[in-house]
Amino acid sequence: MNFSPSDPGVAAALASALGHGVPFSEAECAALEGPLTVLHARDVSELRHCTGLRHLELIASELRDASALAPLKGLRHLSIIATPLESLAPLQALTALEHLTLNFTHVQDATPLTAMPALRRAELHGNPLTKESFSLVARQLSGASAPREGSQLRALPPLREDWEATRVLWDHGIRAGIARIDFRWWHLVSPGLPRLTAGPCDAVRHDPLVLSQSVQSNPSLTLEAIFQQALTFSDAPPHIGASQLRSRRPWGGSAEAATWVRDSALDEETKAGLLQFISRFPTLTFYREEPELLDEIAAESQVQLPSWLREIRPTLAWVQPDQRPSDVVARFQRFDFPRSTTPEPERRWYALEPGRFSGREDEALLRSMNLVNVGTSDDMLWSQLLVRTDAPEDHSILDFALEMFRDLQREGSDPRGTLSRVFTSYGSMLAAIDAIRLGRKKQPILAVQEPGPPPTNKEPHVR
Repeated sequence: MNFSPSDPGVAAALASALGHGVPFSEAECAALEGPLTVLHARDVSELRHCTGLRHLELIASELRDASALAPLKGLRHLSIIATPLESLAPLQALTALEHLTLNFTHVQDATPLTAMPALRRAELHGNPLTKESFSLVARQLSGASAPREGSQLRALPPLREDWEATRVLWDHGIRAGIARIDFRWWHLVSPGLPRLTAGPCDAVRHDPLVLSQSVQSNPSLTLEAIFQQALTFSDAPPHIGASQLRSRRPWGGSAEAATWVRDSALDEETKAGLLQFISRFPTLTFYREEPELLDEIAAESQVQLPSWLREIRPTLAWVQPDQRPSDVVARFQRFDFPRSTTPEPERRWYALEPGRFSGREDEALLRSMNLVNVGTSDDMLWSQLLVRTDAPEDHSILDFALEMFRDLQREGSDPRGTLSRVFTSYGSMLAAIDAIRLGRKKQPILAVQEPGPPPTNKEPHVR
């Protein structure tokens, strides 16, 4: 039997997925597994024909009651973005659901998450969660505290400042949310069909502190006025895509991360180093970075990572996707090659943030030397980890001492003498990590096993 969806958003989504326009047969819809992306829908009830659907994305739609999704029993991945969904309770009927992205909705109660038997991970940004629900997500479900016995559910919580700003909006009657996805730009989003912008959804860049202060100082401030002001004074692109409203940092446990590495096209030596790193921290959550995100980071920082490093990051980037990379620091048990200015690496902590420049004065110097940061120690004057951008065949990690560089300049000596190789490769660097601290004041998480004996290589300074 054939049917023609009355909702334009559903009809357009099915046409794109099936490769032809209306009408659609019930049989072909039942065989559709997805991913199916539905944009600007008012009524999704006719998705009931898609009984075999496994991956569904609802964006900037008018779904308030998720009961219409109950027939989709085989659904495993569900993303609801910029949509005014009010309750998670109906989603408990989706007994096969494993992954849930719930960003910028009207959901305040997160407790139904704990009653979804197959749910393994949830991403929750820009929602007006109650205080109790925020605590549940940020502490119990994020892995910040001991997990519930028998539970495999892990949540990617919003930043506290984002949640607090969203609650300020709601307390003043403004039904919108703000969040910083991937720790980059803050976006203010009004869920539902776009009416304030010409983009795919109503979203503008904004700052949570400025927004909170504006709303608290002017209780009569409207959502329309906030958007108009943001659009008037912003130099950012006016249209914010739906992909920017979800994380581009796929994440998983150690077993899943090991699968990413084994299934990748990386060389065997790099794979071995990454797998050793993963195996030594089996309790942590790992993430990788989508190429689109790396492109945006490169454009913003005006630094292009070496091609070999751009191949590694989409396979395995780092750990703890719900924390700022600069707050997650690592300690090395050893360097592959001795370093005179940093003789005891086990006494330093490094933030590993490849390509993320912060405006320090030495960055222009590094650019001029065709170098880019991959890590900065707690004493950046004496130890920064770098890679070369002008030698694609050179995968080694270099150590750079800014203070020594300045001394050599003053003495009239070749300042490049401060550069020394410390690791043969990026994989070797990760494999040498023996402790990770999730927050600079927290107790370190120690590796579960010792790395192999350090190489006997002795490497001269790089000239």
